[in-house]
Amino acid sequence: MKSADIIKKTAIENTIKKNKSNDALIDMITCIIDAIDDIKGENIIMIDVRQLKDCITDYFVIAQAETNVQVKAISEHIMRRVRNELAQRPISKEGLELGEWVCMDYVNIVIHIMRRDRREYYRIEDLWSDGIIKNMELTKPVFKKTVKRASNKV
Repeated sequence: MKSADIIKKTAIENTIKKNKSNDALIDMITCIIDAIDDIKGENIIMIDVRQLKDCITDYFVIAQAETNVQVKAISEHIMRRVRNELAQRPISKEGLELGEWVCMDYVNIVIHIMRRDRREYYRIEDLWSDGIIKNMELTKPVFKKTVKRASNKV
């Protein structure tokens, strides 16, 4: 496991109380967030709504992309990775045809991948603002880029 993966998994474990019954959930959320990151999804958040009464799931994962093609690519990549690595399929998925906003329901985790303008307009995070919101982009490692400067030699 790479150090970036360890950092991500640790951040998720710190959000979800670690015990045997949550190990599969932690693995699934880690896989989902990695898949979003693989296709350059942005502004990734996880909302823990377990303590809210009458909520339809335990966690929401929300991310955004710039184009419909990228929304579709991220969504398909999530489904492929979760199926291949964890042998799970969503019980429902909506929005893949248009690609503006895709919702995938894995029962305990509902994933929303949205185009940036749709996310800003609908602000679905606000619907679940009573939950515990965790910015998952903070778990990404920061790499310093080395920039070669042009030589002043003539």
